Order: sequence, then C-alpha cells, then structure tokens
Amino acid sequence: MLNKLLIALPVLLLISFPAYSQTPPNRTAAIDGSIILPTNQPMERYEILLLSKDGEQVISRTYTDLSGRYHFINLTADAVDVVVRIEGFDEARVPVKLSPGRIASVNMILTEKARTVVEPATWDSSVVQVDELSRKFPKKAVDDFQKALDSKRKGDTARSQELLEGVVKIAPDFADAFNLLGTVYQGMDRYRDAEKQYNMARNLSPGSVAPLINLGVLYLQEAEANEKEGPFVTGVMYDDSLHSLQDAKPR
Repeated sequence: MLNKLLIALPVLLLISFPAYSQTPPNRTAAIDGSIILPTNQPMERYEILLLSKDGEQVISRTYTDLSGRYHFINLTADAVDVVVRIEGFDEARVPVKLSPGRIASVNMILTEKARTVVEPATWDSSVVQVDELSRKFPKKAVDDFQKALDSKRKGDTARSQELLEGVVKIAPDFADAFNLLGTVYQGMDRYRDAEKQYNMARNLSPGSVAPLINLGVLYLQEAEANEKEGPFVTGVMYDDSLHSLQDAKPR
C-alpha cells in the first residue's frame, strides 16, 4: 500500500549456467535455454545469435519458440557468446564455455531499457516516504520497518526478520513489510515462506509491481537450485517465473 515507495536500482540481468547431464550425439556440444520478458508483452519468435568470443562473427543462429525456449546443437567445443537483441530491451550477452558431450543451459531475464526494477535483498531506506507511512500505519510499525530496512542493508538478516515479523502482526495491511519480509526469507532459501509473503503483498497492493517481479525471481532461483531434479520439475518453476514476470506491469 506504499504507492510512493521507489526503488532505484541498476537494470537487472539474471543469468544461470547449469548443465544438464544428457550427452549430445557425437560428443559435440549444445546449448539449451530460454528467455523471459518481464512485461505483459506477448512472446514472439525471437532470434538468438551465437557469436565468436572475441568478435561479432556469427557462428550460428536460431529462434525461440513461443514459450521463449531455444536450442543450439552440434556445436564445436569453444568459448562463445550467446546474444539476444530485442528492440526495446537491453542486449543480453552471455559468455559460455562449451564442453564436448555437454549441454550448457543459459536462461536469461531480459530488461526493458530505462526500466527500474526491484532486486530482492536490496532496499534503500533513504527513499521511503516516512510521512505517508506514518499516516497509514502505527508509529511502532513504521519505526520497526525503518529499522528492518537498515538492518537488512547492514547484512543483519536475523534482526531484520525479527522486526518485520513483528511489523506484519501490528500492521497486517502493510504490503511493503510483507514484500520486504519475503526478500529476507528468499535470502535464507525459505522459498515457500517467501512466496507466501509476496502473495500477501500483491493481494494487499494489487497495483504494485515489486511483489510480482520478486515472485518471478524467486521461482527462477528455486529452479536453478533444483536443476539436478530435471526438466519435469524445473520446467514448472520456469513457467511460474515467466507468468509472474509477464503479469508485472510498468508504472
């Protein structure tokens, strides 16, 4: 419900480099991955380029399907760059070291140019509109929220968690407190607890984009942490991440 809480951060580009255990034919290398657009823009078939490591020479090119997935096969083991250039988005360029008989997985969240996004675990207490908060919530809740922001900035996760858990009890409609508590839990790999807090925040403040972006990043982080479980498990998480980020709308 804190409509004027602004988070000023650099453009976010999240990249993962897990490798599947399948063996490509003939001991050649391959790349399997996906791109995610964090807007409600419909997914199209986008071009993916494979460029030489030390230049702009195109080694190969392919296109995504309508879910954002793409594949390169029968590649020579080498150091290359995977490049995505989509109008209106920052270029994504990922260096990859290919190995014989391995499939490298490169999953990217693209960001819109000149877009401000929220990255979990990074909040700046200096931009909080204290006067507006004080008009909506009890003074102790606002004071403790400020202290939690400061503790989190200093890396004192336990103190931040303790304060925020108290805040949401005092002010159960404090959407930004739930959202911040979600980032604390996410930093502790407590995925389900973090998911619950983000959903509370989005329900309390339907117009806020931060909980949706945080959910998208959460599902992506969870998928990467469970990569060894295989695509049947992680595929659902990647889909959830995509849907959440597509639901996020610019203000």
